[in-house]
Parts: sequence; structure tokens; C-alpha cells
Amino acid sequence: MTAREFIRARREQANRYSAFVVSGPLLVLSMHGQTKPRYLALALAVLVCWAAAYRVDIRRTPCLICSRPLGEAATAAADEPPRVDRCPQCGGELDREL
Repeated sequence: MTAREFIRARREQANRYSAFVVSGPLLVLSMHGQTKPRYLALALAVLVCWAAAYRVDIRRTPCLICSRPLGEAATAAADEPPRVDRCPQCGGELDREL
């Protein structure tokens, strides 16, 4: 497994969890959103908090070589085509087999 494969797997796992988290507020909105504005506000607050937590979680993905967080390079490395080839801290190649 390469570091890039690890980053992509972590992003896919976060996407699966996020589908579960986002479906709750959407379900509440579909049932009560028209009649009670406070449910709309609560659902929007949950979605904003989820988006922030998702972003922080992805940015904390560690480099498998130096164990320091990759930061924005984690999102760039998981993109297709990848925009980053090396860890910004140690310079380790993300496509190297570990």
C-alpha cells in the first residue's frame, strides 16, 4: 500500500461516515422543515459543523513516512489527477510502496 492509497482510503471512509451524518438532518428537514424553522436552523448547524470536522479530519491525515500531518497536501494528494507528489514536511514520495 502506498501513502496515496492510504490517503484515498481514509477519504473514502470519511465519505461513508459523512453520508450517515448528513442523512439525519435531511430526514428531519423532510419531516418537519416546512412547519418548524428551528429544525431548519438545527439541521444547518449540524451540516456546518460536519463540514468543518470533515475538513479538519482529512487535513490531519498523517504522512506514513514521517508521521506528521499532511495538511492541505492530503486533499491535494487524494484528488484525481493528484496535484501533490511528496510530503511537504519530509519530502517523502507518496507513491512509494511501504
